[in-house]
Formats: sequence, C-alpha cells, structure tokens
Amino acid sequence: MDTESTDSEPADEDLLRRLSSDPAAFEVFYRRHVDRVIGFAARRVTDPADAADLVAATFVTVLTAARSYDPGRGEPGAWLLGIAARLIVNARRRKARESAALARIAGRRLIGPSDIERLEERIDAARSSQAESARWRRRSSRLPRSCAARTSGRRSRRPKPGRTR
Repeated sequence: MDTESTDSEPADEDLLRRLSSDPAAFEVFYRRHVDRVIGFAARRVTDPADAADLVAATFVTVLTAARSYDPGRGEPGAWLLGIAARLIVNARRRKARESAALARIAGRRLIGPSDIERLEERIDAARSSQAESARWRRRSSRLPRSCAARTSGRRSRRPKPGRTR
C-alpha cells in the first residue's frame, strides 16, 4: 500500500495522528486499507460473517489505538494487519476455551427418566411426611394438656410415684 503523501491525500502516518479528532482522516485511512484487511480476513476465517466482524473490529481498534502507532516499528499497513491478526488469535483462543468447557460439560451424566422418577417419589414422600406431621400437630393441639404432652413425646408435669414436689 502506498503510504506516501500525494498532492491530494496525506500519508497514513499523518492520518493516524489526526484520527481521533478528524473523521475525514478516518474515512481516508479506512478506504485506503479496507480491501487489504478484507483479503487478510478472508484468507484466515471460514465464515463470511466472522470476516466482516473481524474487519469492523480491526477498524474500531484502529480508532482507539491510533495513538499507539510507532512509525519506527513499521509502516501503518503492517500495524493494521497486526491488529487484525491479534484479533483472530484472540477469537481462536476464546473459541478453544468455550469448546473445552463444553467438552467438560458434555462428559457429565445427565438426569435420566429413571432418575426423575426417583426424585419425584422422594419429593412425594417428603410432602406426605410433612402433611402427616401437620395432622398430628393439629390433633395433639385438641387433646387435653396432659394427654398432648404424652403423645408428643414430652414428659407430663405429674410427679413420679414416691416423689413429692
């Protein structure tokens, strides 16, 4: 790519310096490099939507990172493709982590129909037990106080034979 200044258009280095304050500078830089970034992306990703996302993310990154461009380290076109390459690597790492997490989950045994039946039986038994306990509490509350104490398992207040209070 030609990064030299012509009579009508400034050099890429100048455009990058003006990017944050001059929308026209971004437009010129974008139009000058978009085909190169599209070609780069198309050779490295298989899905056209991923390529479009990569191109967009690359130029968004250019907007936020233009101040970090160092002309001593290379030409702006190489810097731009370096951004795209880094975004591709990051996306592949993210996909690898997601795949590994899904593989860990996939290896686990899921609840089957017999497990669900057993769970339903346990839930029903717990509900039945709770209902029975509530019935016994209601019945014992209607008994005279001395009988209620004996049916609930507590000791009555009557002294034992041979003892006095």
